Amino acid sequence: YHKVNNISISRTEIFLKKQIEQIILNCCLSIESLTLDCVTFKEKIEDELSTSYDFPKLKNLHLLYAPRTPPSINKYFASFNSLEALNLINGCDEIFKELIKKSKNLVRLEIAGNFYDNSFFKDLSLNMPSRLQEFIFNNILSSSRDDENLHYFNDFFVSQSKTLERFETDALIEPVEIMNAFKMPNMVELS
Repeated sequence: YHKVNNISISRTEIFLKKQIEQIILNCCLSIESLTLDCVTFKEKIEDELSTSYDFPKLKNLHLLYAPRTPPSINKYFASFNSLEALNLINGCDEIFKELIKKSKNLVRLEIAGNFYDNSFFKDLSLNMPSRLQEFIFNNILSSSRDDENLHYFNDFFVSQSKTLERFETDALIEPVEIMNAFKMPNMVELS
């Protein structure tokens, strides 16, 4: 019954799926900043249909999954229309691809690690107009020549060129991709 605007849970093993769902249910209408960093479950989570929730006030979301751990908490998110900053590490899947496309206020995006959707960048580049100001793309071990999903990275990167001011990466990007960063009119920081 409390209105909470900031929750951070790190390196925690939760015993039952309904416990994390109860936390989400209790905070979804008031939360503005949510960090779930390596939250795991003792109970095996099946792919059964779960309730998803709207987060109307959520502005900052940080989801970090351990490598090769399915992004099971993603399914609890139905919408976050006020979201401005998203850090999604080892959790890029179909659910979040659709949410990112609909996030009209998203200006800071960090994507890192494992992808669970082979058309993640293809669909984003086709359906997301330029709105990002900051894009961080880290811990990717394949190049766009070797990975079907990353083949579309440059299309997505270029689709954000009108608004992008800061780009940071440690990924294996191709020369043409880095050259596109130098053509972006608002780019002020490149790492």
